Amino acid sequence: MKSRGRRRVRAPAPPAGAPAASRERSHPLERLRSAQTEMVRLAGAPDPTPEQLHRFHRRLRRLRIEIRLARSLQPPSGQAVARAVDRRLRRLSGLVGEVRDFDVSLGILGTSHGASAPDPSREAFERTRRRLREEARSGRALLGASLRAEIDSGLLREASALLEKVGPKLSGPAALGWMRTAIVRQRRRVDRSLRKARRRPTTRRMHRLRGALRRAHHLVDLAPPTTVPPFPSRLARLQRELGRLHDLDVVADGLEGLGDGAEGAEWIERIERRRRALRREIVTELGRRALRERVREIGT
Repeated sequence: MKSRGRRRVRAPAPPAGAPAASRERSHPLERLRSAQTEMVRLAGAPDPTPEQLHRFHRRLRRLRIEIRLARSLQPPSGQAVARAVDRRLRRLSGLVGEVRDFDVSLGILGTSHGASAPDPSREAFERTRRRLREEARSGRALLGASLRAEIDSGLLREASALLEKVGPKLSGPAALGWMRTAIVRQRRRVDRSLRKARRRPTTRRMHRLRGALRRAHHLVDLAPPTTVPPFPSRLARLQRELGRLHDLDVVADGLEGLGDGAEGAEWIERIERRRRALRREIVTELGRRALRERVREIGT
């Protein structure tokens, strides 16, 4: 099942009144050691859970931000290694995302078909589920092999050396300036993506808005809490809803042209109804003036 982009399973919504997300208060090297522990655990796990993959994927994305920060604190002659590490982290992140795609698709299918009432489309449903399970198993095997290869080649040791090289600078004025600039730049990207999605809410534009929100969210969470306010909860909620919509988009696209009695099947229609209803909610939210005001609050 192909997707237009990476999909991720979103964490459950925080309780009412809670901050949009927990802020990262540990040092980058401590977060790196946590990622290294998780990487070793996943490499040895025959069947990692969706929650483990989601947590590791989030750590990889945030680690890439810190590697780019460390690169900015080095002279040009020392930046090639940082770029190479970032490319390797991006590849791992992509593999984790692909496995999570299959997990999410299986979850959506599992809640869309009524097991108590067989219908002519049951065979197509089971065939689709078997294919997804096979792809999920293959993806996990490839991910495990890639993790072990990167552990053996010292990927996180190289990342650690990069962060240790800049050392105290990671909490100094230059790093803070880089983070503030990155947040301002990303806030502008969120604003542009929001304006485009409001004018014409295509699948591609809403996917880009979700990505822009996610990157802004990571930057805010990694910035020192005393210098940047929490990410606006309304935008965090929109980010989750856009993620849910993207999950449904990918599943629905993969079900097109199944044939063999699947046309008009109730379980397919159920997915379509969920997708249309969620899309209407999001389009309504995009048109609200208060949402753009929350965008202006990012990092200010």
